[in-house]
Amino acid sequence: MSDTMRPSSREREIEGTDLQRGAIGLLGATMQNITHIAPAIAALFFTEFVVSLAGVTAPLAYLLGVIVVLMLGSTLVQLSKHMPSAGGYYTYVSRALHPRVGFLTSWMYVLYAPLCGGPIYAYFGFIVSQELKTNYQISVPWLWWACVLVGAPLIAFLQHRGIKISARAMLILGGLEMLIVLVLALVASCGGAQIANPPTTAGRMVTPPGPKGQSPAWLAAVANDKLRQL
Repeated sequence: MSDTMRPSSREREIEGTDLQRGAIGLLGATMQNITHIAPAIAALFFTEFVVSLAGVTAPLAYLLGVIVVLMLGSTLVQLSKHMPSAGGYYTYVSRALHPRVGFLTSWMYVLYAPLCGGPIYAYFGFIVSQELKTNYQISVPWLWWACVLVGAPLIAFLQHRGIKISARAMLILGGLEMLIVLVLALVASCGGAQIANPPTTAGRMVTPPGPKGQSPAWLAAVANDKLRQL
């Protein structure tokens, strides 16, 4: 009788954890995955590269890619149903393969994710500085490292304050990114901007202007950078 009433080791771990239940919610978790994909930068920067390789079969390449992503997503959904845990891939790999393999997987992710921030901040500053110089004749070559010095402490502060404020920032900036992509799509559909096949001048690609003289690359980089930092 006492054995049946005694909580298991897993229940004791759940009760003793410092993680707050329901801190993110379904909407926050969904937006976290969307912002990690960075749809704006993928749509506006990678589409031309994909088309240059696949040509007229690019839609088929995207269709095959969607099928593969759906297969991976379905696998992760089933794993999360049977093994709900904040550990994510660590939990899945540890229980499915071996705890040592899960340990290595978690450390690979930990070493990968934080290091992505620095190059993203620098790339964001580089894109903005190039757009300022091209469209407004404002030269700020130091902007890339200024973004690193400002962006890294800011994101670290948000992370230190807790997951709730980070999730709220993701919701706001994620909605902004979707709105920017929607506006650019409408402008391109109405003939206001020609995103595909941009003209070249002396071998240098010229980014077509978007709303109010701003280029789609600039707007996408602004939204994408702010989201990926979180």
